[in-house]
Amino acid sequence: MSKAEPALIAAKKNVENISSNDLNTVRSYKQPPENVFLALKPIYYMLSKSLMQKGKEVTWGEIKTFMMKDFIKQVQELKADDIPEKVKNFVLDEYLHSPNWNIANICKASQAAGTLASWADSQLAYADILTRVDPMKK
Repeated sequence: MSKAEPALIAAKKNVENISSNDLNTVRSYKQPPENVFLALKPIYYMLSKSLMQKGKEVTWGEIKTFMMKDFIKQVQELKADDIPEKVKNFVLDEYLHSPNWNIANICKASQAAGTLASWADSQLAYADILTRVDPMKK
């Protein structure tokens, strides 16, 4: 078991404990706090397994619509090795490695968004390990 795997398991368990009230609060924002939007953008890309057209970014409306369709179940069921390399690299470069990505600040804006941000960190750390181990397995 890698170091990242227990963190991923814990993060998935934490996502399971997000209350429907907390999630509904996030969904109800007409314009979310910046840290909430920041946390949910990479999750949108990870779950949709695709990127927007060059120069275009996902909108809050698109994220809200996406969150209406078994969102927590989709988060829990995503497997790290199902995230396309292009999406993984984009999310890491644009969001998780950004100086603005601060889980403590995201948690202050929304506990649910902070939990999801921690999950994204854990998921991509585990995906990175799988990427490095794959050539050795072959």
